[in-house]
Amino acid sequence: MNARKFFYGCGFVALCGWSANVSAGTWFVGMQTVNVAYEQPGSGQLGMRMGFGRIGYHINDIFAVEGRLGLGLTGDKFAALNNGSVVSASIDLDSITGAYVSATYPPLRFMNVNAINVTALAGLVVVDRTISGSSVLVNQSPETGGGMSYGVGVDLELTELSALNAEYISYYNADDVTISGYSFGLKIKF
Repeated sequence: MNARKFFYGCGFVALCGWSANVSAGTWFVGMQTVNVAYEQPGSGQLGMRMGFGRIGYHINDIFAVEGRLGLGLTGDKFAALNNGSVVSASIDLDSITGAYVSATYPPLRFMNVNAINVTALAGLVVVDRTISGSSVLVNQSPETGGGMSYGVGVDLELTELSALNAEYISYYNADDVTISGYSFGLKIKF
């Protein structure tokens, strides 16, 4: 899927949301901490941490569009065997930038106290990594890549304007590299 088709699709979803006009017009921002699982050939599963900021617009009660920027907080190191000798490398996720479209199931209310919103999202991301160490391990995959990203999340409303959220997102799966993570954060509407 190329970027042009994706953005035409976003425009179509925005147009559908505008025509529905249920309660359009709510902006939101959020911050999340993400525990990232990173895998590439020879590395096994590595653990990293990222901080994400997000800004978005609720087109209506169901659809929203948003942009996200994640910055790496910690990296990880690994060692592998190459022709009988141990070689090592370190990997840092510098950033993940994404544009998403999300669909939210109508809120579930329990005893009229708080609403729980279940959301599915899909979008395009660009991942920037720094890989240093053994040239045998470093040359296996490019340091910048992009592709499709998708996930699910849950928001627990604290007030009408704020919510705690948890998500699981597959950020990247290409070039024999898989990056996914679960996150916890806060979302504020305005």
